[in-house]
Amino acid sequence: MPLDFLWLNDSKEVAERLLLDTASRIQLTPTQHEEAVRNYDALSEWVDEGDHELSGLVTDIYPSGSFGIGAAILGQVRKDQHDVDVVLELDLPLNSDPEFVLTSLYEAVRREPGTRYYDMTTLQSRCVTVTYKDGRTVDLMPAVRIQGRPERVVQIFHWNAEKRESYHKEVNPKGFATHFKDSLVYSKTFEMRFSDRMTVLAKAETQPMPNFEPLEAKAPRQVALQLIKRKRNLVWRSSERKGMFRQPPSVVKAALAIPQGCASDYLIDETIDLAETIRNTIVAADKQGTVLEVRNPAWHPDVFTDRWPESREAQRMFAADLHNLTLDLRRLRDHDLAPAEKLRILKEHFGETPANYAFNTYGKAQELAKAQGRTQVSSLGKIGIVSAGAASLPKRTNFGGDPV
Repeated sequence: MPLDFLWLNDSKEVAERLLLDTASRIQLTPTQHEEAVRNYDALSEWVDEGDHELSGLVTDIYPSGSFGIGAAILGQVRKDQHDVDVVLELDLPLNSDPEFVLTSLYEAVRREPGTRYYDMTTLQSRCVTVTYKDGRTVDLMPAVRIQGRPERVVQIFHWNAEKRESYHKEVNPKGFATHFKDSLVYSKTFEMRFSDRMTVLAKAETQPMPNFEPLEAKAPRQVALQLIKRKRNLVWRSSERKGMFRQPPSVVKAALAIPQGCASDYLIDETIDLAETIRNTIVAADKQGTVLEVRNPAWHPDVFTDRWPESREAQRMFAADLHNLTLDLRRLRDHDLAPAEKLRILKEHFGETPANYAFNTYGKAQELAKAQGRTQVSSLGKIGIVSAGAASLPKRTNFGGDPV
């Protein structure tokens, strides 16, 4: 089927467009990206200046986690809030006391009452979190560069007074980000499909559209990873999960996504395949009577699963979540479901706000196509739509026959 034509009553095409619109709504805007960079740059300067233990010791700062691999999403979609993890490299001796490093960073950020970050700063076991008034957060993880190691291995610090834990860990978040990005397979078909979709939606909107980060700049696997992260966030935010287990780290899912490659030009196929890849890896470990172990491909000593899963029960819970997701996405893709059921699936797995956005934008695009006379009926009765940028087809043709 040509890229400038889609079937409105083809379940896979409808599912694809609903999922694309859902994914669009969880993206950060360029403005939010710029805000995140400004926030952590300002924190870096704040720590580097002043009169405290870490003054003048900041050597570098860079994003890690989902920001580092281009898969960041809005943490709370309704409030347009986002979180960012950053590595703060310090000019300190290796094997410095973890309690000293973490408490010194906490004090360097918080400082005295009335200062900028005083009421916004929280000490964690491996980082210091700054929470802004609108709910956005920046996690500052102190680290020391290890010379003689591959680019860019650092030592981080873990300290938990309550659990009497204090140790060091070698990690390489920057190396992983590079490795992950190098593994991505981009799809011209996916890029063109999404770009055309945004053209249609822009014309259908009566109000200015949010300036979301364009999905066509991403590989299908990155977007699928974002959707799975959104699913995880929703489930672990529920009251039933609170206090049970840690949530599965995003970096674990990203590492398991690397061997997969590009399964399809369709986002819905890519999301199903990625969710099944992650689930199957968990199930394989569980069948062997062990908990999942995932390491950083850029630095083998860096174990991503050192704190999750805590038990086989914890990993089984996430595997079940992924199984439920793939079952519903297959139904959405393969069956002509009632609109209410399609909406239920999107709401259950990705949240009310993205689901409603997807349904509203899909409906507006259909209405616009009908108003512009771009809908066509094939010889077999299938209803199709010519994209906004495509040339009009002669009314007497059968559009070259139906797709097989």
